[in-house]
Amino acid sequence: MEKLKSTAKRTKELEYNKEFVVKQLNANPNVVKQQEEQLKKMNPNATAEVIQRQVMNLVVRENVFNNVMQGIVEYYDFKLDKDEISKFEERMKNLYKDAKPEVLTKLTENMLKKTLVYQDLSSLWDIRTNDEETKQWLQNYYKATNNPIRDIMNDKEKFDNFRQMIQDEKVTNEILMRFRNIKFDLPKKENKEQQEEKK
Repeated sequence: MEKLKSTAKRTKELEYNKEFVVKQLNANPNVVKQQEEQLKKMNPNATAEVIQRQVMNLVVRENVFNNVMQGIVEYYDFKLDKDEISKFEERMKNLYKDAKPEVLTKLTENMLKKTLVYQDLSSLWDIRTNDEETKQWLQNYYKATNNPIRDIMNDKEKFDNFRQMIQDEKVTNEILMRFRNIKFDLPKKENKEQQEEKK
C-alpha cells in the first residue's frame, strides 16, 4: 500500500465498552443488488428467503460498523493532505459517478480517515496478513465462486490489493468483536392502515 502523507494521531485510549445506538438502517440499493447476486452465485441452491436474510444480516452488520466507526474516528486527530484528497477523489469518481463534488470530497475524506485508523489499529492489535494467507484466501475464493484467480496471482498490484482487502476485513471483524455494546432503537414499522391515514 502506498505511503500516505495524511496522518492520524490517537488522542485518547479507546473505550471498548462505549455504547453505540443504531437508530436507522441505511443501504445503497446498488450494493444490496450486488450482494444478492454474489450470494446467489456462491449458493445456487439457496432459496430467495435465505438470500434475503443473508443480505439483511449484511445490511445490519454494515450499519453497526458505520456507527462504531463514527465513534472511533473521534479518538483521533487527523491532518489530511489536500493533494492526497484530490488524488483519491479522482479514483472515487469511478465508484460514485453521480455524486455531487462536495459529497465526493466528504466520501474521500472519510475513506482516507478510515485507511489511517485501520493502519493504526492494525499496529495496536498486531493484525497482519502475509502472502501465504492471501494465497489461501484466493484458493478458497476460487473454490467457493469458481471465479478465476490467475490474473490476481500473477499481478503484484492486484495481489497486494487483495491482501489489503483481507487485512481490512480482519480489522473490521476485530472492531465488531471489541466494540460490542450496541443498542438498536429503530423506528417502528407502520402497518398499512397507519400509512393510508397519512396520505
